[in-house]
Amino acid sequence: MKKKIWCIRRNSTELIKKLSKELSISPIISNLLINRGIREPEDAWRFLNPSLRNLHDPFLMKDMDKAIERILRALGNREKIGIYGDYDADGITGTALLYLFFKKLGADVDFYLSNRLEEGYGLSIEGIRVLLERGVKLIITVDCGISCIEEVKFARENGIDVIITDHHDVPFQVPEAIAIINPKQKECLFPFKELAGAGVAFNLAMAVRVRLRERGYLSYQDGPNLRGFLDLVAIGTVADIVPLIDENRILTKFGLSELTRGSRTGIWALKEISGLQDVEINPYIISYRIAPRINASGRVGSPVKAFELLVEEDQQKALKIAVELERENRERSRIEEVMLKEAKWMVENDPESIERKSIVLAKEGWHIGVIGIIASKLVDIYSKPAAVISLSNGCGRGSARAQEGFSLIDALRRSSSYLIKFGGHEIACGFTISEEWINGFRERFEEIAREHFKDLAVENRLYVDMILDFSHIDLRLIDEIECLGPFGPGNREPLFATRGLQVEGIRVVGENHLKIYLRGSGRVLDGIGFEMAQLYPFKDNIVDALFIPQKRRWNGETKIEIKLKEIIPHGSVDILEEIT
Repeated sequence: MKKKIWCIRRNSTELIKKLSKELSISPIISNLLINRGIREPEDAWRFLNPSLRNLHDPFLMKDMDKAIERILRALGNREKIGIYGDYDADGITGTALLYLFFKKLGADVDFYLSNRLEEGYGLSIEGIRVLLERGVKLIITVDCGISCIEEVKFARENGIDVIITDHHDVPFQVPEAIAIINPKQKECLFPFKELAGAGVAFNLAMAVRVRLRERGYLSYQDGPNLRGFLDLVAIGTVADIVPLIDENRILTKFGLSELTRGSRTGIWALKEISGLQDVEINPYIISYRIAPRINASGRVGSPVKAFELLVEEDQQKALKIAVELERENRERSRIEEVMLKEAKWMVENDPESIERKSIVLAKEGWHIGVIGIIASKLVDIYSKPAAVISLSNGCGRGSARAQEGFSLIDALRRSSSYLIKFGGHEIACGFTISEEWINGFRERFEEIAREHFKDLAVENRLYVDMILDFSHIDLRLIDEIECLGPFGPGNREPLFATRGLQVEGIRVVGENHLKIYLRGSGRVLDGIGFEMAQLYPFKDNIVDALFIPQKRRWNGETKIEIKLKEIIPHGSVDILEEIT
């Protein structure tokens, strides 16, 4: 087995001192900022003090003016507006946002959410027919529509105009819509390209409110309070695994405050059934406690339930819906457990899997609503791009996930000769494939993965922010580290390394976690290693550790705890310094 390598950047001492002095921050935080590409004091100050004033101008988006003019005409003529959203947490929250926004403006507004099991992703002819029968004259999509050429044509032929808001990669040919709002369009001047669907919807709402105020329909004191919608934007942004940088980081930071406050009735109910009543909400809680319950309705049933929860104002009704979502989430969890066991068995019983750089699995009858979760779990377990396909009557619907740095949308584009259709973004995609083409796709996907990873010792190389002595860890440092958040893709939690730690005690806690006490620089810190129970009993008394320092609150007291990412015998790792 190859020796592990921890790669640590060595930054300019002068630059570290400069940031520390001008911003009155510790050299450790200066070092972390430089590691994130932030080298100028002004940029560092903005990063440490995110503000809604730093959001980009929504009118920089291509077609925004066209979209607003059509929306204002619909509002003025009392035309019925239909919000058409995707079935996942991003689409549901973005749809709820625009629905509630237009309701507050007094508009005649309806909604439609695509059904994953019956219609699949994007606009459908059936969904457009439903809105047509309800008298809708203008459809605004959320998190979908960029590739729905025939569906938009059908709407237009039946007297419905369509405005597309989407964030997925733009295909060569796009629908003939009234306007397409997607920051990834080549001609789009909006400087940040990685918004989630809910983030694009929020920018549309901002632009509508600006124009209504400019034209005297709203005073600058009146109109919907957009800050109150940021809880929905935060859920959609975190759930869709887009980078938590730039505008996403600002929207999420303020959205987390709205979620913690829990003033929205549906969010209150969701927190009640999730045991989150008095908990400060962070991206981890969204990812593992809130978003799965919103996603559950779209995965194993109808996404309408989750939408109804988010727009409901009656507490008892909201609580009843939340309980139903909890039941569906448990069913989703049960299905996921069975499918993950099957998927792992298929990987681990394939003699070629060890040498392969990717995973492509297919099985008849796998639940379509859960294949994305399974693909994501496989990436976590095996550190390889993964595609999971549910087969039915010779046709497969697939979902692919990958680690940061591997572009899935590019990989699927390069494999498109084997696919019927596909769409998505860097680390999450969906596709449709004929069963007879799966083997060809598997080999092409593997070629692309091998090409990407050929120069990377991905199994043994781990990037670390810096070596950190235990003597430097205190509550003030942890507070400073928290100012770098919220953390997620593109803005990972700072990862530290310490070598030569002495193990003072070790035991298994919960079902599969490791509790360990480590001594360094004359002090002992509590460590927790989630899903690390397999390391017990630890034979080595002197170890090297990768960790994230954090606060642990217990019985009214705040203590320091280190969250372990890796713990290995001392000396079994090589340190590689990269000079920036």
